[in-house]
Amino acid sequence: MAQIDGVDRALQEQAEEINELNTGFIRRPNLNAPVQKDGALQSGFGADGRFKLNIPSPIVVFEGLGASGSAPPDTMGAVGPNDYVQIVNATQVQIFDKAGVPRGPAFSLNTLFAPLGPPASVTNNGDGLVLYDRMADRWILTQFSFFSSATPPYHQPIAVSKTGDPTGEYWAYDFITPGNEFPDYGKIGAWPDGYYFSDRQFTNGVSYNGFGVFAFDRAKMLVGDSTATYIYFNAGPTLSDSSSGMIPTDYNGLTPPPAGAPNVFSVFLDDAFDAVDALRLFDFHADFAVPANSTFTERPESPLPVAAFDSRSPGTFTGSRAEIEEPPPAVAADYLNAIGDRLMLRLQYFNRAGTETLTTVHTVNAGIIPPPGVGPTVAEYRAATRWYVLEKTSPGANWSVQDQGTYSPDTTERWMGSSVVDNAGNLAVGYSTSSLSVFPSIAYAGRLLTDPPGMLSQGEATMFAGTGVQLGTSNRWGDYTAMCLDPSDDATFWYTNEYYNTNATFDWKTKIGAFKFAGTTAPAQGTLSGTITACDTGVPLKDALVEVTGGPSTGFSAATKADGTFSMNLSPGSYSATIIDPAHLCDAIGPFPVTITNGNTTTLDKCLSGVARFIFDSSAISATGGNGNGIIEPNECNLLDVTILNDGCLLGSGVSAVLSSTTPGVTISQPNSPYPDTAENATGVNTTPFQVSTSPSFVCGTTIDFQLTVNFAGGGSSVINFSLPTCTVPPTVVNGSLDASDPVQEGRLGRNAVMSICGTAKVCPAIFGTGNRRYDVLSFPNGPGAACVTITTTAPNGSATQPIIPVAYLNNYIPPTVGNTRTICRNYLGDPGGSPNTVNSFSVDVPAMATLLVVVEEANAAQTPGAPYTVEVSGLVGNGMGNGTCASPTPPPTATADLRIRKTDGKTSVSRGDQTTYTIVVENVGPDGVTGARVKDTFPLKITGVTYTATSTGGATGFTPSGSGNIRDTVNMPAGSTITYQATGTFSMTARGRVLNLATVTAPAGTVDPRLRNNLAGDLDNISR
Repeated sequence: MAQIDGVDRALQEQAEEINELNTGFIRRPNLNAPVQKDGALQSGFGADGRFKLNIPSPIVVFEGLGASGSAPPDTMGAVGPNDYVQIVNATQVQIFDKAGVPRGPAFSLNTLFAPLGPPASVTNNGDGLVLYDRMADRWILTQFSFFSSATPPYHQPIAVSKTGDPTGEYWAYDFITPGNEFPDYGKIGAWPDGYYFSDRQFTNGVSYNGFGVFAFDRAKMLVGDSTATYIYFNAGPTLSDSSSGMIPTDYNGLTPPPAGAPNVFSVFLDDAFDAVDALRLFDFHADFAVPANSTFTERPESPLPVAAFDSRSPGTFTGSRAEIEEPPPAVAADYLNAIGDRLMLRLQYFNRAGTETLTTVHTVNAGIIPPPGVGPTVAEYRAATRWYVLEKTSPGANWSVQDQGTYSPDTTERWMGSSVVDNAGNLAVGYSTSSLSVFPSIAYAGRLLTDPPGMLSQGEATMFAGTGVQLGTSNRWGDYTAMCLDPSDDATFWYTNEYYNTNATFDWKTKIGAFKFAGTTAPAQGTLSGTITACDTGVPLKDALVEVTGGPSTGFSAATKADGTFSMNLSPGSYSATIIDPAHLCDAIGPFPVTITNGNTTTLDKCLSGVARFIFDSSAISATGGNGNGIIEPNECNLLDVTILNDGCLLGSGVSAVLSSTTPGVTISQPNSPYPDTAENATGVNTTPFQVSTSPSFVCGTTIDFQLTVNFAGGGSSVINFSLPTCTVPPTVVNGSLDASDPVQEGRLGRNAVMSICGTAKVCPAIFGTGNRRYDVLSFPNGPGAACVTITTTAPNGSATQPIIPVAYLNNYIPPTVGNTRTICRNYLGDPGGSPNTVNSFSVDVPAMATLLVVVEEANAAQTPGAPYTVEVSGLVGNGMGNGTCASPTPPPTATADLRIRKTDGKTSVSRGDQTTYTIVVENVGPDGVTGARVKDTFPLKITGVTYTATSTGGATGFTPSGSGNIRDTVNMPAGSTITYQATGTFSMTARGRVLNLATVTAPAGTVDPRLRNNLAGDLDNISR
């Protein structure tokens, strides 16, 4: 899995191999295995008249992502209602519309994991996966993440889109996999109760140790709950001597699995190694409420016998990957990896009116079958695609093989397959093709449900014909491809795979295409849509989850977008809808009855209530403070504005905040400020600037830690922590080129796929290669404080003809020479770790008063001179000085306000079960107004179901207009104003004795209340039996 530098050094030194453990393990042969030909071989295109070539032509084919200096591509994609998302190794993601138009530039997957921090935020180690969750209209993206494959912890970060728009926002989760089992070749599937995942475990990244199986808590992940966990079983290495890959089930269609159905995992057995040719099936039942109740057990019908096959390939016992023939100029050493030792993703599920279907594929030998204990030669071997369709017709039934076949109608090799069935039960299989006369290409075949069994009777179509061969590249091809079903009609197939358009190494391309069987239409369905708003302000609420239960598409859900709207397609029927938004502290509502009819839209508009919550949005140093440069420096008085966001589910009113800091040498001279009333998902900034004073002895470069305590109506508060740098130097940009006149060195720095980051020292990757490389040394002095410095290089030709490598050093650089190459690691600070892309970025720690050196070196020997580059360095510390600390604040004038409160329910005696209404009147007699007075009424437990309303006169604000439970308001009251509460509750049936209910009003700090005795009011009732 770890990236290896220069595996094809003689061909292209800047390229690299990813996930080199794909060959798995040395398998133990069954020396008593029968020598038998494939029992389900389709060996012709139909000359016997059993079928005609009716496979449809592609509807659309467009270019996907291309090589990024690594192999294999791990080509993976998923289709949604409007978009196609592709992901390839190294790890790049591109989002397209269905016409193939990019919806933005390609991006690195780790950018979605920025909130998680390293390693997830700074590495792109590969094995990327993308999944469309049909039941929730969400996108799931994941890859493994680590600093060293030999040293745990290992991470599997997962991004879940907040809505059905893949270009929008994502929730991010960082899952640390168990112990020292390196999580290679992960595969993921969506299921109603979880995201199920499998990997191939390598202990400390070295010794193969079988399968790990996981269930991630989908319910929590859909609503942004950071407490989401996983359930894990170590399935170990003994489940199959034939296969080093197990895959989970992935759901398709409008009808979910039966309630409580476990996710099915599968691995194959081959009698060349095991006792039989079969599929082993395992049920994974996850119980997130009581994890100990979770089980991973083999199904009763497992192993499920299948037609005879032989998965042995030329490299099975030798470890060679040169197995699939290519045309010249490729030679035997260039041939491609078959990866025949595992099921190819995905294990696709579809429920057609109670008939449950699973389909998957793997690669087998349709050529000459060798005797036990040896593999076929390349000449004997002919890779073919073995496909399966499994069915069961009731929840308690066993899975059976409904159909199967091995597709090899001619001498062309077919491998790296993927399959799925549509809503009519028709099967599509995509794969790579190649031979001595056929360039590696992308093809697909299929069959209708009504076709004769065992045959891809509709024939084969070429989605895209390659025009070049892969040379070298460690023979890597795949490691997988993706056939997906379009959720907009459950009838259109989408497929992505790799190809070459010229004879090259590490220069693969990808295509994405779609096709559909004639006459297949979308199943009956209708639409549930609406808008979810805040009850108090009417503003739209984002991230609310609308979920339906009870009908054919039970368990389906959709999340609201920023404009509060949602939409989901459902099978016709009667449903109950509930609405939750725990991420924004909204109270759940529902259920609401909804009826879905075919072709029609049902509207559900609702509102949510909850509480307010403030989080940090941004901060800004005013240019009118300090010396006017907008940078915090020693001996300076800066004005600070802090913008906060109401991330809750209620209007934030009566908002005020206090700023504090514990950083030495920092004084908050003006710590208090009101904020405006702030609606849900809106921002507000302090109306009075905070004053931050730094002492003359404050050390430049010290990060200042702040805490903002925000108070608001209803007794709510939020504590916000944030930090600001000091003495920062504006980014420094240097443009240059590696010209023929530049000095040369022997070799260049190697790469190990670990990006340097601040706070984590990186081991120098050592010298790589021989031969002269030109280099430039750029110098950047640092000031009196330690700094985290980010280095970003841009090279217009950086991933093509003139690749460059940037490396950071401390104070001095000694270029490597012949016989003395170790100097390349002296004073080393860091490097980007990956391939020499057009843009590289990394960060390093630079000590105070040190000099950062950025060495820009050619990636290849004998490279064309003149490579242009731009280097930007940001985060260095300067040595500026301010113009004086803040003046001592003038104490605010003392205000005087006589606050009074009265309370009565007009009764002295009540009975159990009686309802009563209290009138609570708060007055400010003056002479001054007050900001931030506190009104409280904690109702006794003997009074239940309390609700209240409030009105005002004289301009009083900040009170809660309506609510339930205790009253906790922070209010603003001009002189002469009043606030009147009407609170209604019921005396409980167990109440006895007397009930005393007290209410208080308290003046804010800095206000003198001359008559404190009238700040308390009470009402006493006797309870009769």
